[in-house]
Amino acid sequence: MGTDKFIYKYSATEFRDLLTLIVQNVEIEQHYKLKLPIFYENKCLVTKKSFEQSTSEQLALFKSMIFSGEKILILTGGLGIDEWAFSKSFDKVTSLDIDFLLNEIVRYNFENLDIKNILRLDQSAEDFLTKTSKKYDLVYIDPDRRVDNKREILLKNHLPNVFEILPLIQSISERLLIKCSPMYDFEMAFKEIDGIKTIFILSVKGEVKEMLLDIDLKHHTSEQASIKCLDFVGQIKNEYDFLTTDNTQPQQVENMENYFYEVGSSIVKVRKHHHYATLNNLKLIDSKTSFYTSNQLINNFIGRVFKTLVCLPFSVTLLKNYLKENDYQYINLKVRGMPFKTESVFQKLKVKEGGEEYFFVFPMNGKAVFVHTQKT
Repeated sequence: MGTDKFIYKYSATEFRDLLTLIVQNVEIEQHYKLKLPIFYENKCLVTKKSFEQSTSEQLALFKSMIFSGEKILILTGGLGIDEWAFSKSFDKVTSLDIDFLLNEIVRYNFENLDIKNILRLDQSAEDFLTKTSKKYDLVYIDPDRRVDNKREILLKNHLPNVFEILPLIQSISERLLIKCSPMYDFEMAFKEIDGIKTIFILSVKGEVKEMLLDIDLKHHTSEQASIKCLDFVGQIKNEYDFLTTDNTQPQQVENMENYFYEVGSSIVKVRKHHHYATLNNLKLIDSKTSFYTSNQLINNFIGRVFKTLVCLPFSVTLLKNYLKENDYQYINLKVRGMPFKTESVFQKLKVKEGGEEYFFVFPMNGKAVFVHTQKT
């Protein structure tokens, strides 16, 4: 993997560690190609843990398109994917991490990528901030959310604790960008920290990957903060902006119409799905779900769009007979708003997951129904 320059620096013990590292790279090769294609093509090294915790190149590059300046300080460097991207939009990038071996790997990777404007330091955020007097256009932190092998959600439980070092950050920058857990609740963000300008919810193919808090450290108000929901599907980026005060309810439908809509997870995450449906003139099926219907086909919709084929009262027996009559041995199934789960229905139907047929089970007008759809 082009590691000659890297190998000759190390002792026998360190060399064995490097062989373990190379084995890890082989084990995750297929995922590596998809998530970090440029790093893979340039024979960069990764550790399994740092790879799992890193952002994708796609999302890192998006961040570099909306944040730019002369100097950025990255308090938790990790594998360095974000700093690689920010090196394209900032003149100077300073990055910190306490993992010496990982830092050596990152420096090796940046040499392979011919990047010369990144300084990676073997230093903790707390230590660096107490000693520096330099000013930065942006401070970025992606804190470790795994503490004592337990995944933490709240910012105050992450390492480093952003609230403990916030006064030090305020002394060197007017702007802070925090990467949060995808499980973090956006309303909790406003309770935990002041000055939020924008919350970014980033999803890939409908799955929320990152929540970013863009914070103005000079003005301590979060009034009229905006929420930007983005979904990346291949090279396509669908986006919609909300205000935190946006809150409307669409009209409820009596019968299924020609198209079935499932609002994307980035919008559901911030509980703006009813408002988004209203803006798109969709009709509400049931308030417990993010499912909607319409006779109109909407382009650039954030979520999934299906053609409605059949809508029938739900029972396992009726659905099983329907599948048998149509010889469907593979289906995709989702249950929402019901007192039972998708897995239990799958087990009773005795069919396999997959194929081109999509079934949804949910309440409609107070009764359970199932809808057979196909993707548009």
